[in-house]
Amino acid sequence: MKILGSLFWVAVIVSVVLTGCTTAVKMETARSLSKEQAIVFGKVNVIVDGKRIEMTTSGFKSYLTIEFRQRGSSTIMEYKVDKTGYFYWPLAPGEYEVLGVYGFSAEVGLFEMKVPLAQPVYIPFTVGPEIESLYLGDLTLELRRTRHLVQRLDDNYPEATQEFHKRYPDAHSDPLNRVTKLQPLNPGTYTKETYICGGAWGIYCSSKNIGVTPSSPDRLQDVVVASTTPTLRWGPSSIPDIKYDVAIYEAYDSTWRKINLDLLTGKKRWRRGRLLAYAQGLTGPTFKPDVALQPDTTYLWSVRLRRGDTVSTWSQVKNALIHPEAFWYFAVEQWETWLNFTTPNK
Repeated sequence: MKILGSLFWVAVIVSVVLTGCTTAVKMETARSLSKEQAIVFGKVNVIVDGKRIEMTTSGFKSYLTIEFRQRGSSTIMEYKVDKTGYFYWPLAPGEYEVLGVYGFSAEVGLFEMKVPLAQPVYIPFTVGPEIESLYLGDLTLELRRTRHLVQRLDDNYPEATQEFHKRYPDAHSDPLNRVTKLQPLNPGTYTKETYICGGAWGIYCSSKNIGVTPSSPDRLQDVVVASTTPTLRWGPSSIPDIKYDVAIYEAYDSTWRKINLDLLTGKKRWRRGRLLAYAQGLTGPTFKPDVALQPDTTYLWSVRLRRGDTVSTWSQVKNALIHPEAFWYFAVEQWETWLNFTTPNK
């Protein structure tokens, strides 16, 4: 414990020195209307085990951070949702994308079991010139302590418009309604999902590799492939007539799960962004995407197995992360992430 404590204070010092190196920017609530920027707004509702959770912007209670960015930018903007659930972002014209959320639900106190809220949420939107305000919708995230997730984006435009005019009484017009469809948490069609290491799928899982074993790329993570049009290959199931689904996502470097020492080491914490390619029901353990990948870019990919309308969970990599949950104690978190590869720079 003394060693861990020493490491924590080293991490704090490193954080103070290198805070300017982060690519995350804290987004503040729009204070007033502006001719140069539009106010992009919406609402987030978090429901855990049937109960709506009220968020806080400070302390160790329930919180939720939204990650979004301008398309093509490496800078991630972060916004912490307050107790009302509404967000109001001042944004210049351009194309943007909501990427995901992270946080915890903690209703009682500091030491109770927290429910993690982290999940991909992909919402693309465009801020055009001379737009005063833009409504994205009401995002509802329903969770159970069993990790079952349900997402939906509702159109509550009349109520949202009233709230907008209360906050910005000098607005010249009603907001534009730009509610769209969410990218599914899991692509494809299926009626049942079972654990990939349960024995029914003919796949050998290790303490680190939770699913198929890739042969091209030849490592689970942090490997540079030979071209921007790679062919993905993996070890097949030992059971006949098993089919495969494959998905490739854009990756972005998230502050979720980052610790202070990541600033010193440059460690990336990749999360899923936009879905680029998906194939369902492949008969063999190989896949070549029909979309162009960008050079010198990291992508997340995974394989799941399919038998009719029943699928396995996605293949993942298990990692152990030691990080401070508070100043006086540490937590060891076992977490899973997708496989990744990086394209060459030319």
